[in-house]
Amino acid sequence: MLMTYVDIIEAYKLNNTCHQTVILYKEFLNFSHGLVYTYRVVWSLHSTMSSDDKLFSYLTILLTMLWIGKNVFLYVNLCSIYEKFYLAVNDVQLQCILLITSKGQSDERKRMCKNVQRVNRTVFCKMRACRIFTVDGKLPLKQMSLLSTYIIVLLQFAFL
Repeated sequence: MLMTYVDIIEAYKLNNTCHQTVILYKEFLNFSHGLVYTYRVVWSLHSTMSSDDKLFSYLTILLTMLWIGKNVFLYVNLCSIYEKFYLAVNDVQLQCILLITSKGQSDERKRMCKNVQRVNRTVFCKMRACRIFTVDGKLPLKQMSLLSTYIIVLLQFAFL
């Protein structure tokens, strides 16, 4: 049982190693595209165009918003999957604490729980994309906060 848990944690570490640069790239891409798309929407609403061009512009804005919505959905889904894994590891940790402190458990079971706790302390840590930010349930909120701050600045430059 302990070796299975160690194998799961090792697979998680391998996943982190393989995907941390991709997640960092997608984070940067989502942020920069959010700013560029917002600038484009503001520009197209401010420019003077014919009615046909405005219809095309509004269609472009609608498709852009759908594309951003798809990216946000996938990003939130990825972060929620990582958060579920962190909660599962935390549940294992709590169950081990309960088993160690309860009476009537065999010494072998308590030893396995202590080993699981050691593995959690020494090997497990939350995924950090290139050691810049932690990928967890709070990341989409942090990204939206940063993006909205920059969008407000962008709108201030556009309208003032």
